[in-house]
Amino acid sequence: MPDKLEKILFKTQDDHGDIQVAEHNLVRSLYFGKDKKQTSMFMPEPSVLVLSYAQAMTAALMFVNQPKNILIVGLGGGSLVHFLKKFYPECEIDVVELRERVISVAQDYFLLPEKSDKLSIIHEDALPYVESLAQKQNKSYDIIMVDAFDQWGPAEINQDMQFVLNCQSLLNKNGVLSFNLWNRREDEYPVTYRRLLSLFKGNLLELSLGKRDSNVILFGFNDEYHIKNIRVAEMRSARLKLDLGIDFPRYVKLIQLQNFSILKKIKKHFTLSF
Repeated sequence: MPDKLEKILFKTQDDHGDIQVAEHNLVRSLYFGKDKKQTSMFMPEPSVLVLSYAQAMTAALMFVNQPKNILIVGLGGGSLVHFLKKFYPECEIDVVELRERVISVAQDYFLLPEKSDKLSIIHEDALPYVESLAQKQNKSYDIIMVDAFDQWGPAEINQDMQFVLNCQSLLNKNGVLSFNLWNRREDEYPVTYRRLLSLFKGNLLELSLGKRDSNVILFGFNDEYHIKNIRVAEMRSARLKLDLGIDFPRYVKLIQLQNFSILKKIKKHFTLSF
């Protein structure tokens, strides 16, 4: 259930489960099922990212300077859309959302515009949609964010390795594919991590927001460029903090610490003392 202090504004359901909207102190939240919070938005300024996982997903921006096109899999309340549209107004954003009801809730309760320049909301299953794009090979992205959840946790699409391969094929050179996952025991996160590490041929960085029962953001690359040049992301993080108001230097330090075994081969990757 939403927090006891929150006022329930709306309830509905579809074939995939329950959807609830609740609000407290001008922060409005979207829930799937009974208690899976998907989005929290500060309504006077919807571009502010309230949830820590959403802030962490934007760490992909440390690897891509001024992205021109971004694909988001999973809309939720649209907080990432608001953030990106404010700070990257020239960026073309495509969002694929399976649940039509989620799209309507985002429009009715989370200020998502029905029409907007450089924003496309696609109501479709991401599996065939991404497969079709990969086959046509007429579109590519600087950043792909996979934020697909249902009322039980990370959606099954995160376990579909062909989907991941199709996403990889849609990345521009030096692009980044980011996943929002959970490290709960029932999610078998270590298995998912090993599979993705193999698919990305070791070019995968982990950003865990907690040791247990928390979000983990994974950043995958088609080659080792960003791993070899992690200090570029570190230098960019300071400017991004000033521009976007998110503590990117903290994220890059966590990435360095949590991926020591991947980065340790080249000592100059680190500015921290171990």
